[in-house]
Amino acid sequence: MVFRLYLPTLPVLAIAAAAGVNRLWEAARRKSALRRLTLLPLLLIVAHVALSNLTGEPTLLWSYRREYSEYLHRTAEWLNRVSAENDLLAVTIAGVVPYFTGLETVDMLGLSDAHIAREGRSLAGLSKPGHERYDNDYVLEREPDWIILQPFPGLFLDGFLPELLSEVDLTTRGDLWRDYHLMLPRIRTVTVLHRRDDLDAFPRFEEEEWLDLWYFAPPYARITEAPPAPPTDD
Repeated sequence: MVFRLYLPTLPVLAIAAAAGVNRLWEAARRKSALRRLTLLPLLLIVAHVALSNLTGEPTLLWSYRREYSEYLHRTAEWLNRVSAENDLLAVTIAGVVPYFTGLETVDMLGLSDAHIAREGRSLAGLSKPGHERYDNDYVLEREPDWIILQPFPGLFLDGFLPELLSEVDLTTRGDLWRDYHLMLPRIRTVTVLHRRDDLDAFPRFEEEEWLDLWYFAPPYARITEAPPAPPTDD
């Protein structure tokens, strides 16, 4: 999560840590045998705690990050039940959900999408590192079956704007809400939008997950054209 951008520094930090441990041990060798026996277990305990946290993702020790990671895993779990093998996924959180669904994915922030990375609109200095490119026209032209956004769905239901500027641009568009509808799975997930004309998917949903939200759009969306009637009205 938030520490992933520090990964390139790990080799340097490992060398510095090893040098520090070596200096401590050399200093202990000049002390009495009892002090050496006391220092060695202490060093081992410190190393064990540090390595255990690194391999377990340190941010999961924080309750908010742990909760958010669980939401992402539940989103992937739900999508595995209701998506088709050839569905196209668009995400702003290009990690857990693409990995555990195996679906072809458009990274809307361009970290793994060459077009957005090179030609997308730049927000340099206006957003977080790694969140400074987007091209929502390009994303919508690819007609993904699913769009996964960063916030929890309650944010949209309460009428609030997303945090990411790229998601603000996307969710204010009337054509997004004309072509996509908000899903509300029985389990807690991040925000899931589904393409309205993907009719083959609807038998895999429960009506409570989508029907009541068919005409939903946040109050700030620039709606110019009403969406079609729900499939059940045909």
